[in-house]
Amino acid sequence: MKVKANQTFYDISIQYFGTADYAFDIAAFNQKSISSTLSNGEELKLPSLPIITEVVQYYQARAILPATGIKLQPEVDLITEVGTAVPMVRKNQNGLKKVKVLKKQTFYDLSVQYFGTADYAFQIAFLNQKSVSTTLFGGEELVLPVLTKDIKALQYFTARNIIPATGLSIQPPFVAALEYEFPGEFPFSF
Repeated sequence: MKVKANQTFYDISIQYFGTADYAFDIAAFNQKSISSTLSNGEELKLPSLPIITEVVQYYQARAILPATGIKLQPEVDLITEVGTAVPMVRKNQNGLKKVKVLKKQTFYDLSVQYFGTADYAFQIAFLNQKSVSTTLFGGEELVLPVLTKDIKALQYFTARNIIPATGLSIQPPFVAALEYEFPGEFPFSF
């Protein structure tokens, strides 16, 4: 397959497999780092992996080409101009909205909460100099880009008081073992 402008391994994974989960697999299959910059027209090989057909068909039917590898410089954010996100230089960040993350929220949740679509998760993460897979903590402040909103979806969530918080907090078994508390007094004295 040929890489399109501004595509990342995450974009390619979504485009061809219907999930961002295979981004690392695609990078490794091509002997590259997940953070490698891909060039427009670059040839990549795709591994044989399961495909989520419904998602792939959704993107194809709407002619959506995931390409979130927008290269921004300091003091640059995204604005909406004639319905598309384009880079624009700003002298300061006064035009950007700061939000507090709720417990168990992900970048996808923030994108849905503030824009009505999960499509902007990568842009929010990038603007805040984080990976889309970074674990966020309740109370953490992030900056949101200015992007097109899906008003109907936002009205739906608002009318039903839905605030997405889909992050999981699963502890590995060894962590639970380290948190064991002895009943009563500890048997040693110092």
